[in-house]
Parts: sequence; C-alpha cells; structure tokens
Amino acid sequence: YRFNPAMIGAAHADCFRRFLECLSSDILSLVIVDNTNCTNEEIAPYALASAAYGFPFEVVTVDAPVGECIAQNVHGVPGTTIWNMLAKLNARVLPSYWQSRVVTTR
Repeated sequence: YRFNPAMIGAAHADCFRRFLECLSSDILSLVIVDNTNCTNEEIAPYALASAAYGFPFEVVTVDAPVGECIAQNVHGVPGTTIWNMLAKLNARVLPSYWQSRVVTTR
C-alpha cells in the first residue's frame, strides 16, 4: 500500500465498500473498521449500515499523545493535519444512541 493524498476519497470509498462486503457475509460475526473517522458525518454511514445489517455498532476512540501519532505516522501526513484531526475529535459530540468508549495509550 502506498498512500496518495490525491486518492483519499477513493481510499475511503474502498474502505466502506469492503465494510459492506463484510456485513453482507454470512461468515463474520464481528467487523472492525480501523480508519480515521473524526466527525459524525464520517462515522454515520458505518452506523447506518451496521443497523441495516443487524450488527451492533460502537465507536472506539484511541487517545494517544499527538507527538507519538506524528512520529508513528507511516503515510507522511503533515503534523499540522494531525493536529487538525485532533481538533475535530475534541469538537465532536457523538449521539447518545451510539455506543462509544475511549481507549487511552497514555
């Protein structure tokens, strides 16, 4: 996999398509999406699809030091972008009907 910022829309669409394929599979009982969805608008399609297929849904937010995230970033995302993503996470208020938890690495 080679990250290309110009293809971010296609990458997110591919992730969602694969998610739908997993939900429609008769084999799986648990689907985990490891993706950076910082806003409710980015998360909502996954919540709706989970409900449509009868899967429970939970948002797990990983709380890690920003410096560590920047240092371990393998996609070459600029530090300013990562700081902006944190600002979106901090501003986000999840709907009360979404199951959610925070996992800390500190």
